[in-house]
Amino acid sequence: MDISDFGTFNECYSLEAIHVGKGNPNYWDVGGVLYDMDRDKERLMFYPAGKKDSIYVVPSTVDEISDNAFYSVRNLKTVVMPDSIYTMGDYAYANSSIEKIYFKGVYCWGLHAFDGCKSLTDIYMLSPYTDGCDDETFGNLMNTATLHVPASALDYYKTTYPFSEFKNIVPDSPEDFEVVTKIKNGEIDKLDQPRYYNLNGCRILKPGKGIIIEVKGNKIKKIVR
Repeated sequence: MDISDFGTFNECYSLEAIHVGKGNPNYWDVGGVLYDMDRDKERLMFYPAGKKDSIYVVPSTVDEISDNAFYSVRNLKTVVMPDSIYTMGDYAYANSSIEKIYFKGVYCWGLHAFDGCKSLTDIYMLSPYTDGCDDETFGNLMNTATLHVPASALDYYKTTYPFSEFKNIVPDSPEDFEVVTKIKNGEIDKLDQPRYYNLNGCRILKPGKGIIIEVKGNKIKKIVR
């Protein structure tokens, strides 16, 4: 069975879980959520639209969020994304019921990722830096949602397109962001783990020689390696 496109199950609100048989070489499920490997990257393929949980913490092993992965989910209110995410697909959360989403870092932002997310009021960017994305990623949310950013990075987000287009950007302290480490059904990595960026603000997975920016918690420093 080819299940590379799960659009067939969009808006199936009675579907609460996907279960994969043991020994399947291509797919597996964790708590009813479907995963696969895209080349050498772990990908979250599909979150059932009728799954009952109101909070979901994406595992820190996940590298990609597939196109339409959370499309039209009905009960989910809060999502926490780890800093392992490299790619977030097109329409990833479109028409969903989410109200809050936390990002620790995304490199490739999908187009129309939040189309139709009328309930989404708060977007938390936990990292002082992130790769830029197209304004079509957030669409009308730039007029209606509040973008929460680290206080130390307020100027960065206010001057970096398209985040600068948000009408409401507010600084939050690191303590405000610690809520994501206390969510009842899972945890993400602590905020004091160092992350590295080049001088253009792009995330570096494996720092090499040269001048890089180290971000640890709310502290930022320049390093020459």
